[in-house]
Amino acid sequence: MNTKLLYHWNDTSLHDLTSHLSIYNEIFGFVQDGREYGVIGSTLGAHIFDVTDAEDIHPVITIPAATQGSSVVNRDYDFFNGYLYMVGDQAGARLQIADVSFLPDSAPIVYDSDSLFSRAHTITVDAPTARLYANGGSHEMNIYDISDPAQPLLLLNCTTLPVWSSIQYVHDSYAKNDTVYCHAAQRGLFVMDFTDIGNPLLLGSVTQYPQQGYNHSGWLHKDGIVYAQADETHGFDVKLFDVSDLSDITLIDTIGSGISEEFSVPHNVVFRDDFLYVSYYHDGLYIFNVSDPQNIYISGFYDTCVLPDTNNYRGNWGVYPLLPSGKILASDMQNGFYVFDVSDALSAGISDNTEEKNAVVFPNPFRESFNISIPDGTKNNYTFEIMDITGRLVQSGNINHTITRVNTGKEITTGNYFLRVIGNGKSFTRKLVKQ
Repeated sequence: MNTKLLYHWNDTSLHDLTSHLSIYNEIFGFVQDGREYGVIGSTLGAHIFDVTDAEDIHPVITIPAATQGSSVVNRDYDFFNGYLYMVGDQAGARLQIADVSFLPDSAPIVYDSDSLFSRAHTITVDAPTARLYANGGSHEMNIYDISDPAQPLLLLNCTTLPVWSSIQYVHDSYAKNDTVYCHAAQRGLFVMDFTDIGNPLLLGSVTQYPQQGYNHSGWLHKDGIVYAQADETHGFDVKLFDVSDLSDITLIDTIGSGISEEFSVPHNVVFRDDFLYVSYYHDGLYIFNVSDPQNIYISGFYDTCVLPDTNNYRGNWGVYPLLPSGKILASDMQNGFYVFDVSDALSAGISDNTEEKNAVVFPNPFRESFNISIPDGTKNNYTFEIMDITGRLVQSGNINHTITRVNTGKEITTGNYFLRVIGNGKSFTRKLVKQ
């Protein structure tokens, strides 16, 4: 929906991971000397692509990692001042730093050592403060000075802080000007101020919230008010929090792909402007318009995963939507590297003039359930009807929320149907396909 595939790459000669059937993991992007590059991790290492020209996207170099093969689950990447930082969370991993100023010809490794740390699950660079946060792995969270990008220096092992007994293992973090949102797995979300590295402060936390699972990752909206968080737990939605008062963080809403209440898993979330990009393992890339947090709707999606939904981890690992050109990068654990044009998704909105465009139905085709998104749905009290191809009514109900999830009943088996939405003195019809 509203996404155009520009490029896809998959090297089937690479090792796959027996436990997850995966070859690929993290996705990242950066700009060097005016050219845009994408990076995807694999069981071999880091594969770098030149994505500047939409008509000529191509691989330029592969950087072998310190540890390789079918035991590799994840890698992570970040960028600072012409250097690419690379980590992994398996035995034998270590911090590697590549000088990418020579691209597209080469990217020589200028640092390759486990003297600072061996494993890290994720890394976060706070560019304005020249700090790198290494999350998980061999330490719960460490902070490094990268003002000399090729020679990081340890600033703080966070386990030395008295407050850290409440936080402990940090799976991932989001950092902006020394304010760091720490995703601490089952313990929740903690926000730290590291401005004074000798006296860090806990600014706020959320340790109990609806659908609380494995607190995995998050991203702050440009307004500094809305924070999106993914719980890496089957059947759980993405949470949106109001963080304008960090001493009183409150839940705004939860949003989901609508594919499966049992198996859908949000993995990574990234804001760009008013759009939230979400990578769902089984369901693929989803784009939500969050310009009005009280009226969130989906504006596009692309399912990269062809495997069946089950109680495991397969499919879309990550998304990177921050390149200046607006190209969207995504990675699929089994299917590789993707580049999308989502300009249609960014321009897709709710029309005040054409009633037929006054709702979004997603996903379609669907499996167990689908969503109907209508602006001011709580005020207009829309209803819906589902009819089979003979016109027989098989299900109906009310639409009383901005996004209403419709769980289909036993009458709706695999096949084609028609959805009729009625409200505000008008109606429209959509074709539905149940897979």
